Amino acid sequence: MKELRDELLRFQRRAKELATLLAGYGRMEGDPSSNPFVMETLLLKMEKLKAGLELGPLCSKLNGWMDDQKLRLKRGKEEFKSDFGRRLEGELEAKGLKLCGQYPNLYAGLYSLKVNFLQGEIALSWGPEPVKKVRLNPQEVVDSILRFEEGLKGSPFDPSSYLSLLREAYRRALKGSGGERAPIVAVLGELAFLRQGEKFRVNPTKSNYTGYGRAQFGYDLYQLKRLKGEELSLWVATFEATKRKDRVIFIPDDEERGTRYAYLSIRG
Repeated sequence: MKELRDELLRFQRRAKELATLLAGYGRMEGDPSSNPFVMETLLLKMEKLKAGLELGPLCSKLNGWMDDQKLRLKRGKEEFKSDFGRRLEGELEAKGLKLCGQYPNLYAGLYSLKVNFLQGEIALSWGPEPVKKVRLNPQEVVDSILRFEEGLKGSPFDPSSYLSLLREAYRRALKGSGGERAPIVAVLGELAFLRQGEKFRVNPTKSNYTGYGRAQFGYDLYQLKRLKGEELSLWVATFEATKRKDRVIFIPDDEERGTRYAYLSIRG
């Protein structure tokens, strides 16, 4: 008796879960904006649940329906990818950025976009530096790029005062080494400290700290290289070093390409 009751309860739970998944799938099916990659995962879950249920005549109907849906989703996934790519390309072109590459790895200027259709998101990076994860929405992707660009380029850049601060950071990073090439990440650490305001020096707490990240450092060095390149020398990282974030900084060559550097020196 207990064994029969337990078996019926298991059947009831699985049948209820299957019905819930069917309802969710139906809602997505009625929404033209639904992600077919996500719908496919629901279908696979239903197929797995169905295998553990004795459904009698209903089983053949369910099998037929699932086979039809698999064909529909196969076409839908290709259409979804194609439509998303067209819309993203249009939004980026409107802002002067050209989209290239192929799924899952797309590129627009210095930005890379790793597309995950199943998760419904894009991992956005500036060069190798992660920016954020964005939903599969072309407008959100473009807005995220524009906000990041504003952060990099929004503040006035005085090459002379920046060079003076960088020279001091370089000297500190070089201290005791006996050479002229300073590890570029060590220079970043010293420069970030030198950039702090009076509030931080008086009370060095997290709330008083002004961040200065790897991407901003890389972009500022790019600006300095363009405006006062004769003062700055950079050494390209070896292939092995490029795998280590603690050894390299990405610096743009122009608005589309960049290079990872491991060392720098300042004249004088």
